[in-house]
Amino acid sequence: MSTSFNALKFTQNSLFLLSLTSGILSVTASELPPMPKDCLADPDEVIFAAADVTAKRFPNADAVMLDDRLHSAYEPDGTGTFWDDEWIKILTEKGRRAYATMSLSVSLRYGDAAIELVEIIGTNGVARTVDFRRTLKMATDNSSTSANIYDPLDKKISCSIPGLAVGEIRHVRYCRRTRKPRMKGTWADTLLLEFTYPILRTVVSVDQPDARPVRHAVVRHPFGQPVTRLADRPLGGGRTRL
Repeated sequence: MSTSFNALKFTQNSLFLLSLTSGILSVTASELPPMPKDCLADPDEVIFAAADVTAKRFPNADAVMLDDRLHSAYEPDGTGTFWDDEWIKILTEKGRRAYATMSLSVSLRYGDAAIELVEIIGTNGVARTVDFRRTLKMATDNSSTSANIYDPLDKKISCSIPGLAVGEIRHVRYCRRTRKPRMKGTWADTLLLEFTYPILRTVVSVDQPDARPVRHAVVRHPFGQPVTRLADRPLGGGRTRL
């Protein structure tokens, strides 16, 4: 499959590092900026690819990441927004149980976050929207207490995804927003491009201000460079897409 926009494309597990010299959620999705439409996957392409994803082809997998779109947009002061739009096909009952819920970690000290969309694509290719807000909840994230770190502003947002069945596709989209950068005038991100199950495709893109573009972008992978990088694309308004 190919895309019509510029991005960094990963087809295998990788470690993606971005460091720049320029410079996350307790709100509803309607209060956050939507993910740019040209950064989203084509649903027809994803569903077509899913037809060839079977337990016979992937006998050791409980689920397969069909498509994952990771997009960031940052400002010169270091504030910014990150979106993740992922499509996962469920192959086994174990996989169904694992993905019947979703959670999102966020530090309210630095920003906010929200789940934007949850839907299930049935084996007939028809999508049905999940009313995830009925089970949406926020709790303090205590996962770092084992390292003797506790911050009551570290939160975890979670919801249930009822009705998900083996053979179906779970499609979720969420957003994190940085309102207060950890270092003013600096933006950086690290994306661990690996998954506990096979990955068919991951696309990473970054909208950067021309006044403070990405200074350093590195992909580290133990098996070489399985990455295709397209040329940066001008977006207008003093911004470029990496």
